[in-house]
Amino acid sequence: MEEIKYCKHCNERITAEGRSMFCSAECQSISHCKNRKAEKNIVKVYKKVRNVCVYCSKEFEATHIKVKYCSKECFKRSRPNSKKIINCAYCGKEFEASHKEAKYCSSKCSSCSKPNLMPTINCAYCGKEFKTYNKKAKYCSKECFNVVHANHNTLKNCAYCGKEFKTYIPHAKYCSKLCFDITQTTAQRLISCINCGKEFKTKILNAKYCSRQCYMIHKTKSPVIKTCKYCSKEFKTRKKETQYCSRMCYNGNKKETNKKLKNIS
Repeated sequence: MEEIKYCKHCNERITAEGRSMFCSAECQSISHCKNRKAEKNIVKVYKKVRNVCVYCSKEFEATHIKVKYCSKECFKRSRPNSKKIINCAYCGKEFEASHKEAKYCSSKCSSCSKPNLMPTINCAYCGKEFKTYNKKAKYCSKECFNVVHANHNTLKNCAYCGKEFKTYIPHAKYCSKLCFDITQTTAQRLISCINCGKEFKTKILNAKYCSRQCYMIHKTKSPVIKTCKYCSKEFKTRKKETQYCSRMCYNGNKKETNKKLKNIS
């Protein structure tokens, strides 16, 4: 006799053969979801054990017998390659030391702890004594520095806008950076035209022609027939200075001249 099976979820008869415990896939998925929700709602209670910290030897409560350290700080300090945590010799704050001889948490604490080593200098304006590590220091404060330089200021006219301005720099020409930048961008240069030979002013660095007409005339000029210095072939060119038909001929002529100079020497 065959065993009659019933679904775990809906209690209906299972017609399918095999070891299935549900009548359909829907019943199976619903039952699994219910089981998962029930597991989430269960609060797991662990028994607490009293352990002793290996590093600081304090007693602490833990959920497992194998727990050795009471906190993360004790765990970090117990590591051999980890940075040591030391108290600052001046302010007493804890800090991670990068090397063995570290004593202070910052440069301020190190300078404050050694006031006698700082050299005393007299201010060049007010004459007060002040301590500093800077050997080139002359003034005790920025106020003294400004007062000294204000007395040495001279009136000058700006080379661009003509305004009067005060300055203690002897070679100063412009009242501001704007005036200096404008003069650099608007600076004109004298250049001779390649076509007509006239001199003209321009701001463009690569300028060669004084006008569009000279440019067009130079481009549309009929080429002149010349003979190459090296291979004595005829070639066409628009430039007056060209003497060789190609770069190969130019390099060949150079090599010959260098050989002749070596033989002479």
